[in-house]
Amino acid sequence: MISRIWIFVSCSALVLTGCKSDRFANDPAIEKFEISHLNLVDSLAATSEKNPDDALQDLYHSFGNLWLAYCEDLMKFGPASDSMAYEGIQAFLIHPDMLDANEAIQQKFTNQLHTFDAEFDHAFYRYQGYLGDKPIPTIVYLNSGFNFSVLPQDGYLGIGMEYFLGSDHPVVQHLNPQVFPQYMRDKMKSEYLISESLRGWLLVSYQDDFYSDNTLLDVMMYWGKMMFVLDVMLPEVSDAIKMSYTPEEQAWCEQNERNIWIEISKQEVLYEKRSFEINQWIADGPFTNAENIPQDAPSRLGVWMGREIVRDFMQRNDDVTLQDLLKETNYMPMLNAYRPD
Repeated sequence: MISRIWIFVSCSALVLTGCKSDRFANDPAIEKFEISHLNLVDSLAATSEKNPDDALQDLYHSFGNLWLAYCEDLMKFGPASDSMAYEGIQAFLIHPDMLDANEAIQQKFTNQLHTFDAEFDHAFYRYQGYLGDKPIPTIVYLNSGFNFSVLPQDGYLGIGMEYFLGSDHPVVQHLNPQVFPQYMRDKMKSEYLISESLRGWLLVSYQDDFYSDNTLLDVMMYWGKMMFVLDVMLPEVSDAIKMSYTPEEQAWCEQNERNIWIEISKQEVLYEKRSFEINQWIADGPFTNAENIPQDAPSRLGVWMGREIVRDFMQRNDDVTLQDLLKETNYMPMLNAYRPD
C-alpha cells in the first residue's frame, strides 16, 4: 500500500477565508426588523425579590416555551408553575459552582451583550433576506449549568453563556476533566459564540425537513448545507470560527483537502450506514478518529468536507437558490463535479 503524504501546517501557513459565493456577498434588499434579546441570568437573579407565584408567572410570560424546557427538562427545577420550581431556582442561585458561573457571566459579558445583539441581528437579517423560511427566534442569554451551549426551542434560541467564558477562565479550568476533556475546554471561547449558536439553531430548525442519517453521505451533506447557510448568514466570519476550529486546524484541512477527499470518497466510507463509523467523521473530539486519518487532523472532517462540496456546487450553479439546495437529495452530480484543490 502506498503511504499517503499528509501535510502538517506551521503557523506561517495559516489561511482565513469567509463566504465562498459572491452572489451572497451583499446584504439583501429588505427592510430592517427588530429581534428580541432577553437575559435569563438576570431574570433568575431577580426572582429572589419576588414571591414565588409572581416570579414563576413572570418567567413564563417572558420566556415561554424556552422557560418550560429550561425549568423542567434541562435544570430539573420541577413543574414550571409549582413552588418546587421556585425553590429549585433559589438553590441554583446560591450553589457555589453556579454562583461562580453566574458572577463570571455577568462580569465578562455585561458590556458585550449589545455587540452580540448586533451580530445576531445582522445574521438573521441576512437569513431573512436570502432564505427566511423559519421564524426568527428570540435570543436568550442563560446559564445552562454546563448542560448545553445552545438550546433551540420553538421561537427561541437559548445560549449557555458559561460555555464561552474562555478556556483559561477559572470556572472553566475547574470543570471535571473526565466530563469536559481539554479539547472541549479549548473551544469555550467567546469568539465562537455567534457561529456556534447559529449553527445549532440551523441544525435543529431544519432536521425534521431534511435530515437523514441513512449513510455518512446523507449526514455529511446535511451538515454541508447547514454550514453553507451559515456562510450566508456570517459572510465576514472566518471559516475557522464557523467550524469552531483554530486557525491551525482550518489551515491543516485546506492543505490536506485532496487527501481527505480520497479517504472519505471511498464507497465503503461514503455509504457507511453504521452510526458509530459515521460519527467518527462527524462527531466532536480531539481529532477525527477514522481509518487512515492522522491524529494531527482536527475533528469533524466529514462536516468540513460536506461544506466544501456544497460550496463548490453553489459556485458552479448560480441558478440554484438556497431553497433548492436544501431540498436537493441527489448528491451524485455534486460529488462528480467536485474537484479538491
